[in-house]
Amino acid sequence: MSSETSKTGRTISLAGNQHDIYDQGVPVQHVDVLLEVGSFQGSVHIGLGAYIHEMGNKGIVDAVCRLRMSPTTAQTLRAALDVAIKDVLKPIPNEKRN
Repeated sequence: MSSETSKTGRTISLAGNQHDIYDQGVPVQHVDVLLEVGSFQGSVHIGLGAYIHEMGNKGIVDAVCRLRMSPTTAQTLRAALDVAIKDVLKPIPNEKRN
């Protein structure tokens, strides 16, 4: 591992075994364009992009993330996204609004 990689102190259970989680310090990317969704040779493929538009210039889409995963991992991702989307779309109670 490179000197940029650090142990997070967190673990994840996979196949009944605990594994340390490491962070390579990859910057967070904001994505707002779905570039590809498909499957090939048993893997699910997802490509995500970031739309960049500055005044007076032609906009571009930067391909920032390409994911390849097993169908099982894709199902887990879908379930997690469903929970996160439902949570973010919940109305904010009046007493918690600014």
